[in-house]
Amino acid sequence: MGRYAEERAAVLPQVTATGTVGRSQDETQLFVPGPQDVRAAGIALSQPLYTWGQVGAAIRAARYGILTAADELRIARQAVYRDVSATFYDVLLAKELNRIAAQNLEQKILHQDEARRKLAAGVATEYDLLAAEVGVENARPELIRTGISSGRREISSSFSWGLRRKWMERDPKAGPHGLPFLR
Repeated sequence: MGRYAEERAAVLPQVTATGTVGRSQDETQLFVPGPQDVRAAGIALSQPLYTWGQVGAAIRAARYGILTAADELRIARQAVYRDVSATFYDVLLAKELNRIAAQNLEQKILHQDEARRKLAAGVATEYDLLAAEVGVENARPELIRTGISSGRREISSSFSWGLRRKWMERDPKAGPHGLPFLR
């Protein structure tokens, strides 16, 4: 807004006031004895009558600059909202994938126990028990992998929120995401 006001001020009259005071003493001159005091004051007024469109163009440029800044602010807000939403849904997805992997492992363990009971009863073969055991052992790494992924995303999310909290502690006028320009 300052640039716009500055450009509009270029059209207004400019008033300049000057003043000087001086004292000189020259012993070599016989006709003017003692010190001489010199005082001067001046006031000047200037106003552009016609600038060939420069002032109007500068005012329009400043107005477009203000509009551009507002658009950039809106874009920055949307980017922050998008990033926060994406992080939130990434964490939710990681937790859900971890829960599904845990349920898969539980199902595989139940299947393994069922294969053991059937083998003991003589209804299933050793191959069925071996296949169930392999299924359990293959499900464990997936549970570990999804747990690590979920933990990483939670740590990443809490770290970024921690930075925003620190920003808000430094600047109590900070916006909802900890950034001062998001009001």
